[in-house]
Amino acid sequence: MTMTLLGLVLLASCGKEYDDAELWSKVNTLDRRVGDIESTLSRLNSDLDAIRITVTASESGLSVTSVVQTSEGWRVTYSNGSSFTLPNLEDGRTPTIQGGTWWIG
Repeated sequence: MTMTLLGLVLLASCGKEYDDAELWSKVNTLDRRVGDIESTLSRLNSDLDAIRITVTASESGLSVTSVVQTSEGWRVTYSNGSSFTLPNLEDGRTPTIQGGTWWIG
């Protein structure tokens, strides 16, 4: 009798398919979050490069020779030829230079 009951329980459990939809939903969410982190890290690395160029130019006594608007933002070029792009801001504010000072907004 016990074996028959155990056999019926095993037979009933074998017919039920495992639903992994919740697991895949979590995996997809993690994929999106990792993608967002990679994108942010890339942007931060670009920002650090721009800061590094600006500090080096300032310490070397270089001057800004041109500021040109591009589709990606504002391309700033120094007298030694080094340059960086100040990206467009998401909220639509435009950076400007007045009297040697950068202003945003």
